[in-house]
Amino acid sequence: MTEALVALLVLLPVIVWWQMATRAREQAAEYVHRACQDADVQWLDSTVIFHRWEWVKDSRAKRYLRRTYLFEYCDDGISRRQGFVAMRGMELEWVGLGPTLVGNHS
Repeated sequence: MTEALVALLVLLPVIVWWQMATRAREQAAEYVHRACQDADVQWLDSTVIFHRWEWVKDSRAKRYLRRTYLFEYCDDGISRRQGFVAMRGMELEWVGLGPTLVGNHS
């Protein structure tokens, strides 16, 4: 019984973290989809790929986790370009399409 409880206590945070990461990725994909539609570019492969996460401070010195995902898009019908989306928790920080940033730049 004790071993099962220990295993549960170890696995539970991993499962919660995995679910939160999956939801953040899905939310990032929704933001990318909208940004590509708004910019009139084609989102290629309809996927975002995890790039990195980092602890950053906001303007009030409060720390938060930023997740960055990469994606590819096409703006001329030929070339593949790489964009990125930065998420603050489940909220959009920005979407980068080439030199253009869309979103909250704080």
